[in-house]
Amino acid sequence: MENKLITAAIEVDGKWYKKNSQEFKLEVFTKIKDIQSVMAKFTNSSDRTIRFGGFRFDLAAWDNVPGTRIRIYREGWTMASASASVRYGECDFEADPHYLKYAVTNPDEYSSDLPNRFSAEHVAVLNDRETGDCILAGFVTSADQLTRLTIELKETGVSRFSAFSSGDGIKVDPGETVESEELIIYEGCDGYSMLQQFADIWGQRMNALSWSHVPTGWCSWYYYFSGITEKDMLENLEFLKAHRDEYPVEYIQLDDGYQVALGDWLICNEKFPNGLKSLAENIRKAGFKPALWLAPFMVEERSRLFTEHPDWMVHDADGDIIRVTTWRGCPVAALDGTHPGAQEYLRHIFSTLIEWGFEYVKLDFMVYACCGTGGAYHDRKATRAQALRRGLTVIREAMEDKFILGCTTP
Repeated sequence: MENKLITAAIEVDGKWYKKNSQEFKLEVFTKIKDIQSVMAKFTNSSDRTIRFGGFRFDLAAWDNVPGTRIRIYREGWTMASASASVRYGECDFEADPHYLKYAVTNPDEYSSDLPNRFSAEHVAVLNDRETGDCILAGFVTSADQLTRLTIELKETGVSRFSAFSSGDGIKVDPGETVESEELIIYEGCDGYSMLQQFADIWGQRMNALSWSHVPTGWCSWYYYFSGITEKDMLENLEFLKAHRDEYPVEYIQLDDGYQVALGDWLICNEKFPNGLKSLAENIRKAGFKPALWLAPFMVEERSRLFTEHPDWMVHDADGDIIRVTTWRGCPVAALDGTHPGAQEYLRHIFSTLIEWGFEYVKLDFMVYACCGTGGAYHDRKATRAQALRRGLTVIREAMEDKFILGCTTP
């Protein structure tokens, strides 16, 4: 079977264009060895600033394989997204409509009502269940744009196989260029090994970090949940110290329930009267490594951070602060990873935790950093992926070489 890129298109000011014009230039770069690699570059040749929606690659694949024989593995976006196998006659997965924009990258294009129309984030694998043949398409870079795929089946085969590299409606001035993420397409007969190969390439392209061993630890969340107290932590610490041979854990991790408000991460509530620094010292004295849960992009309205720096929050196109969710009765905003003030705040939080002795952080609900589109960020030219990445870059720098666990993150 032969696969090839048949068309590439760009979205400008809400309309799709397949051909170059005096105003817009689209260049496509293709490499073919064992794996086909595709990238595109858009240049604004007009004399006006435009809104760039992104790139679309339409692939020709499997015209000779009946749709009734095709199974599709579709990858999800975050922990809250479905990753599963679907097949002809089925629909995509239902999602809470209030959370859909945090479960898929483009909720406007997502449907769980139409049969044979499926979406995926990052990567998808098509499998012919009769022959075992597979085709994989996925993006192996992810620094600047969120990506997704759409696959539609018909009885006689694949009617649509499109991959998107989203521009999120960012502003592009005259003469400026934007490059897509890198898409790869290849075939094989073992979908699992193909996904492993894809992950290896993705990790290489993005300089993924590795760890010398599998971390082990105790986490407060799965028994105490948000009711955890300082007394509970110290009680479990003493038990684990006395039973070290039976439970040889490395880290002791305090989860949600210690903070006075989301955003004010260094200020504890009344359940932790001696504060985080004291807790970290006790953990270290017991021979373990201190670890902590945070949701660095979530900011409650009742927090000191929100009150003092509302300009650090993600805003919509009209300049109003976006509320991403409600947390225990309080509206929550999202910290803007492109704002210099917000970046320095993150640096202060995590460098302070390092000074206090914490060696591991569990970062939760990071998808909320990706809530701004259409000029909603402080940097009007930043995509959702760039906003998240800039915030995480600051956190990594402040955390030095310590362990970071990502939770609910793209």
